[in-house]
Amino acid sequence: MFVLPQVGNSIFTTQPSQRNPDTLTMPRHALLSAAALPLLAAVAVLAPLPAAAEISGVVTSTSGQAVEQARVELVGRDRVAFSDARGRFSFPDVDPPAELRVSHPRYRDAGLVLAAADAAGAVTVSLEAKQEIYEAISVTATRASRQDGTPPTLAASSIDPLTLPADPVALTDVVRTVPGVAENGQGGLFQVFSIRGVSRQRVLTLVSGMQVTGERRAGVSTSFLDPRLMGEVDVVRGPASTWYGSGALGGVVEIFPRRFDTLSLETGWASSGDETYVSAGWGDETWSVGLAHRRAGDAENPDGERIFSRFERTAASLEGRWGGDQRTWELTVLPSLTTGIGKPNASYPQTITEYPREEHLMVKLSTVAADGSRVYAWIHPSTLQTRDTESDGGALVDNESLDLGVDLQREVALGERVSARLGGEYFGRRGVDAEEHGYDAAGREISRARTLDGAELDEAAAYGSLSWAARGATLSAGGRYTWQQQSNGGAGASDDDAWSGFLGAAVPLPAGFQVTANVGTGLRFPSLSERFFTGTTGRGQVVGSENLKPERSLNTDLGLAWYGDHLFLRGHLFRNEISDYIDRIRLPNGARTFVNLIEGSIEGVELEGNLQVASGWLVTASAHRIDGEDDGGQPLADVPPDRLRLGFTAEPAAGLAGGRLGFTVQGEWRDVVDEPGSGELPIDSAFLLEAAASYQMSDALRLTLRGTNLTDELYFPTADDLAVPAAGRSVGLSLGWSR
Repeated sequence: MFVLPQVGNSIFTTQPSQRNPDTLTMPRHALLSAAALPLLAAVAVLAPLPAAAEISGVVTSTSGQAVEQARVELVGRDRVAFSDARGRFSFPDVDPPAELRVSHPRYRDAGLVLAAADAAGAVTVSLEAKQEIYEAISVTATRASRQDGTPPTLAASSIDPLTLPADPVALTDVVRTVPGVAENGQGGLFQVFSIRGVSRQRVLTLVSGMQVTGERRAGVSTSFLDPRLMGEVDVVRGPASTWYGSGALGGVVEIFPRRFDTLSLETGWASSGDETYVSAGWGDETWSVGLAHRRAGDAENPDGERIFSRFERTAASLEGRWGGDQRTWELTVLPSLTTGIGKPNASYPQTITEYPREEHLMVKLSTVAADGSRVYAWIHPSTLQTRDTESDGGALVDNESLDLGVDLQREVALGERVSARLGGEYFGRRGVDAEEHGYDAAGREISRARTLDGAELDEAAAYGSLSWAARGATLSAGGRYTWQQQSNGGAGASDDDAWSGFLGAAVPLPAGFQVTANVGTGLRFPSLSERFFTGTTGRGQVVGSENLKPERSLNTDLGLAWYGDHLFLRGHLFRNEISDYIDRIRLPNGARTFVNLIEGSIEGVELEGNLQVASGWLVTASAHRIDGEDDGGQPLADVPPDRLRLGFTAEPAAGLAGGRLGFTVQGEWRDVVDEPGSGELPIDSAFLLEAAASYQMSDALRLTLRGTNLTDELYFPTADDLAVPAAGRSVGLSLGWSR
């Protein structure tokens, strides 16, 4: 039996509730007449029965967030309860008053506190986190488990893009700070990322529950979202296909739009590419509106060579929330237009690859009922143009599609400690077209072909999960059945189906420790492009392969965390065994195609921690080491080099001229890649340094100075054989005002 330490010894006393007399008595000398008997009988029937004895309540943090797995002890009565995902606990058949001792490894000792119960005997317990980061950990785990059914036993991190020392341009700049996550592909605005050595279509990206997909074989980049309009970004590592569906072999990244609660204006500039941006937002309790425009020219590497990384992007966000206690509604609208996107690669300038235009519109309507049921529906029309230009001509490919989805979910309490989540999900794609126009050197059209012609995808799934709280431990189990059908140009449809499942546990140990263990199966169905697209891409000519089989994986994860008063440490060991891995191979004519070529495994370790020196002063560290090879002993592609990241942050405090000064410094060391995988080249090690200093001039005005690659290191961000060196030293300045 595992017992939580008495980290927080908050004692609460409940008061008796209003009660009715247990019996109705008459004076002994009174004589009951026959006429009085019916009246007494009626009174006995109509009088309320005594209320059932119970002590119940809820455990929250000081910010109002529910605290799960809190240990609640009835002092002197040898009874213990544990709070559930909503922070609730109860002791049936116990008469107040009573003393309660509440403890949790992430929260401080609140001392002796007397709390009066309300008329129902309920009590609210508020605990203060030992460190600010513990509150963020709690929020991330709770949000995932409540909204999507993801067990809190999985490794998860939450990042606020506005707090990073480097001003992020795209999603990859945000998530690469998480251990186990790294850049992948060729760079530029369309730079993608890997999670635990898995990348491309094997990492699922969501925007407030809406699945993002596309026709780029390199994977989804979410280049259309500006980080100034992103709220928190959650990264879930490990086996997540059971909860999210096909495409989550490595993990899931979910973006939550930034919600403005006041008027906010921001503008900034960076020397790399002479980049500029301006953003504005306004909101209240019901509505939030945001707008961001960003433009950048070509950057340069430390040797002064040009990097074809230009773009211009305009994005907006609209969120509305309304409703009452029984049901709430939420509307999300995210439009975006990006033009003139350059693609950096080693073939430039002999072959110039660019994306002239990219358009997106994401719309979601969701509703949540008081009983825990949730329904949302969304649509996402998008277009993308890809142009390849050489000396003797070129090609322009127009892609367009309409994606849509519906999700229904219901949370059911099966007992005091057991809860279930049942759901059904539909994801579809309609009108997926890819039309290629060929041009000669003079710009005249010489050919036209449509390889994706009204392609369609239908995917339906049913899933369920159980969560059981027992003596502080959380045990989770679940399964998912997924069916998918694809077709192109009216040709015969291709059907696939698969089961996936998951088991997980989070067990608190004495002295502030917690151990987690997870095992799950994952799957990914081949994409429409992998099966049906034949034509020009940013990597050259590609030939589709219709007979591809789904990829499967078996993912295991073992984690250990320690929550101290000032020091936090967490580590994960993981192994991912993948079968029928879809890989690109080169044909004799130089084109590439896809085959189920590889069976292999990826294993590694992630470490992270922080030392809270004082309030607002934080030292952080993270590292990962990942290795992957196929069943023949050859290295797998997309596995990033080993990394170590150290940082120091000081929140704004009293400074010059009555203002407040804060700063952040982060250094990162990257190891060599001397055994590259297919389509990769060896790369050298590198040390990178980035920093930011912010000066809070007043409550409304803030000035920030930033620097990236301050060591002016010449390095390759990935081992991709078409990657180019990253941009050199860059400095930037931003000014923000809020009312």
